[in-house]
Amino acid sequence: MHTLSDGRTFCAEFCKNGLNPTDDTVRDIINEATQILMQKGNYLNTVRKMRVCVSNFVVPMPQDVQTVLKVNFDEHTANVWSMGYEFMDGGPGTMLYGNDSPSSDLIDLGDGYPTFWAIGSTARQVMAFSTEASDVGKTIRVQGYDHLAMKIDQPSGGELITIRQWNGGEEGSLTATIIDSALSTNEFQDITSVIKPETEGYVTLYAYDPDSFNMWILGKYEPYETNPGYRRYRITSTEYSEAEHITALVKLRYTPAILDTDTLLIQHLPSLKLMCKSLHQFDHGDPQKGMIYQAKAVQMLDEQLRNAHPASNELDVDVDFGFGDMQGMI
Repeated sequence: MHTLSDGRTFCAEFCKNGLNPTDDTVRDIINEATQILMQKGNYLNTVRKMRVCVSNFVVPMPQDVQTVLKVNFDEHTANVWSMGYEFMDGGPGTMLYGNDSPSSDLIDLGDGYPTFWAIGSTARQVMAFSTEASDVGKTIRVQGYDHLAMKIDQPSGGELITIRQWNGGEEGSLTATIIDSALSTNEFQDITSVIKPETEGYVTLYAYDPDSFNMWILGKYEPYETNPGYRRYRITSTEYSEAEHITALVKLRYTPAILDTDTLLIQHLPSLKLMCKSLHQFDHGDPQKGMIYQAKAVQMLDEQLRNAHPASNELDVDVDFGFGDMQGMI
């Protein structure tokens, strides 16, 4: 598997007019090239199998997953419906709860949610904890609405919440003193944006009820996540407390390579080289030549995919309808 270090060495001389492989501009150009190529197709290494166990009939995708392509529930196949499914003529209508359909399927709820799960029907204070002591004192800006549907701290753009550390650095361990110092001033009914600094550790955002002392996890952010956004899906035909085991084929989302040891999403260095040359031509006013390099890069990725996944006799048929009678259609 090629890493960012491999990409630097292979592509540096084709970035701008030639750069040193250690120049951070090389990394930025490789990331830009990757982002463009990721949108051109489901190439080798950009589609993965994911298996999760979830309850409460909402499935948040990890930060590196763009969309679900196919899904199975336990041992049976299922559908992945678009956001328009609830609005079809003769369709199911708006699904406020999970158990609104005779079969278990996934319905796309859209992308860009800053947390894995919503807070719920009651406005709550929120707090953030890191696994590393070096993150203590850093702040997360949380934007959203209160229980009256009014924007919180509108003039300043949300509330700054100070990151605290778990008691003794042990994740999940807290004291009353730590909680009191970590709680937000405002109660959030809905969170619309989370702006986080780069951190050394993972940062977990919780909602909290001071009366019952209950905590609800909202999101867990990786060190380099700074403006998180996730896709959510709703599971039909299931109860709130019922666990579902899901196996899915997912298309990965573009995420930038940061460390030299990071694995590149595009595992074809010659196509990345051509895409770097394409960006150079676009930046210097020759889009026609840039498109030629880009087309060649896409062609190489298509060829790589065909070689990795040769033709087979697999047929994808909706089991509810089958092939039917095709006589008279020839």
